[in-house]
Amino acid sequence: SPVDGKVLRLGQLRGPGTMIEQVKGFSYPVSSLLGATSSLHDATEEDISGEQTEQNVPESSNAKSWWRVSVASPKLRDRTLLSPKRGIFYCVLYLHPGDYHRVHSPVDWSIFKRRHFSGNLFPTNERAVRTIRNLYVENERVVLEGQWKEGFVAIAAVGATNVGSIKVSLLHQTELCIR
Repeated sequence: SPVDGKVLRLGQLRGPGTMIEQVKGFSYPVSSLLGATSSLHDATEEDISGEQTEQNVPESSNAKSWWRVSVASPKLRDRTLLSPKRGIFYCVLYLHPGDYHRVHSPVDWSIFKRRHFSGNLFPTNERAVRTIRNLYVENERVVLEGQWKEGFVAIAAVGATNVGSIKVSLLHQTELCIR
């Protein structure tokens, strides 16, 4: 994992309109999280083929920090499988207040788009997740999009109450401090 966090949701996307379940009954389209002009729309049919699957991980009752959502298209080659896994996958990770709050690159990739979405700084605790529709879309966030050897990659860092500062430090670029 690129963060010191807990996996809350993971699954496979079938396209930009795919819904990611926030909690039972509350879902949001991945295109709303990444933005209407996301390069996810340009992903090849090969990248987004396959069955949509999702696994839920029980949520912690003391969820009080910010979320990190990662979308990638790994064409994973597991020697135990007869054929490689193909598709675009997502993973929602939660960082507890005591966790190391840094995101490290999950793969060697080239970033071609960096966007800031202003928004609210609602809490991301369990109660807020159950009651605020589109919480991760409504909250302020920074989205990085790029390409790695296996396809499209996007990382969205989502702010929350008391965690509204998102700093992006990139090699060979100056630091971007939002808020």
